[in-house]
Amino acid sequence: MAQAEVLNLESGAKQVLQETFGYQQFRPGQEAIIDT
Repeated sequence: MAQAEVLNLESGAKQVLQETFGYQQFRPGQEAIIDT
């Protein structure tokens, strides 16, 4: 996967997190799970 695609996935996941749940950051360990 290209780095640009990875950045898009990460920013998309954080955008969903913020828009859906109102959180700015994932809890410890959550982002690592999403990245796999």
